[in-house]
Amino acid sequence: MQARSRQRILIVCHEASYTGAPILLLALIRFLIQEKNANLEIVIVRGGKLESEFKKWGTVTILKPEGYSNAKGFKKLIMMIRNRINIFSVFLKALRTDFIFSNSIVNGFILEWIRFSGRPIYTYVHELKSVTDLYLQQGNAKGSFKHSRLFFYPCEAVKKNLIDHYHVDPEKLHRLNYYFSLVELTDYTNAKNDSVISFCGVGTVSDRKGTDLFIEVAKRVHLSNPAITFVWYGSFENEESEKHYRSMAIHADGGKIIDFGGSLSPEKLREKYASFDGLMLTSREDPYPLVVLEAAFNNKPSLVFEWGGGISEFVADCGWVVQDVETMANTILRLTKEELRNKGILARKKALDWHANKKRLSEQLNVLFS
Repeated sequence: MQARSRQRILIVCHEASYTGAPILLLALIRFLIQEKNANLEIVIVRGGKLESEFKKWGTVTILKPEGYSNAKGFKKLIMMIRNRINIFSVFLKALRTDFIFSNSIVNGFILEWIRFSGRPIYTYVHELKSVTDLYLQQGNAKGSFKHSRLFFYPCEAVKKNLIDHYHVDPEKLHRLNYYFSLVELTDYTNAKNDSVISFCGVGTVSDRKGTDLFIEVAKRVHLSNPAITFVWYGSFENEESEKHYRSMAIHADGGKIIDFGGSLSPEKLREKYASFDGLMLTSREDPYPLVVLEAAFNNKPSLVFEWGGGISEFVADCGWVVQDVETMANTILRLTKEELRNKGILARKKALDWHANKKRLSEQLNVLFS
C-alpha cells in the first residue's frame, strides 16, 4: 500500500496569547498532524505565553517576540533587523510548502511579503465588522482580502459579514467549525448540589464584552431574587477601568451585585464550570466565543444576546437567545435548576457533534487536501 503523501503547510498565527483564536489553532494543528499527516512550519507574528505549545508541533518562527513594541534604542534596532531576517526566512519556507494557512484576517501585512512565493493562501476569519474595520484602517487586513484564494468561517454571522460588508464572493467561502480534541478536554460535569442558582461571565472586563450589561442584568435579577448569584472571571484593562466597573457593581444599599473572580488560566477556568449553573454572555460583538463551547462541554448552558455575534446559532436550541437586558433578566428569574441541567445536557451533546467530531472536521478540510 502506497504511503500517504504529506502536505507541507505554512501556518500563520497572529499571536501566541491565551485567547480564543490561538488556542483553537493549536487544536487544529494537532488534528492536521495526527489525522491529515501534515508537515507544518509555523510563523507567529507576535509572541506570547503559548509559544512553547506551538513549538511542540512544528518549527516556529516568531517575528515580533514579547517586548518588541516597547524596545528602544539599539535593542529596538537589533529586533527590527531580526524581524526583517525572519520575514525573509518565512518567505523561503513558504517556497517549500504546498499552501499557506493564515489564522486571522489581521495577518495581511505578512501575507503581502510571502505571497510572492506563489503558494495559495487560505485565511480563517474569526472577526466581525468592528475588528475587521479597525485592522483595515491600520493596513493589517488588506492583504488578507487581496491575496486569499479561499476564506474559512466558523459561523454564519462571520460569513454574512464577509459577504455584506466586504463583498467577498460566496464561492470563496467555506465552513470550518471550531474543533476541540476530547483528549485535551477535562470534563468537570459535577453539578452543584446546593439550591442557589448562579451565573458566570467570562472575558476581559470591557465594553466590547458587555460587562456593564452583565452588571445591569444582575441588578435587575437582584431586585426580585437576591439569592441568585453572579461572578465575572477576567482581567481589568487598567486601574481606571477596574475602579469604574467595581463601582458599577455596588448596589444602592452598598451590597455587591456581582463578584469579580479575576483572570484565570484556561485550565483553572474550566474547573470553575462545575461551580455555576449557566454562562451569561453579554458581549456586544463576539464572533463565536470559545467560553460558550467550553461551558457546553461541561454541561452548562448559555444565555446570549441575538445581536451579539454568531454564537446564537449554536445556543438556539440548547440555551436561551434573548433580545435585551430586560428579557435576559426575566428569563433568569423564571429558570429552574432542572431546566438548566436539561439544557446543559443538550449543549454538551451539540458541542460534541459540532465541535469534537473528527469526521465533520476532516470533511470540511478536504478542500485543502483534494
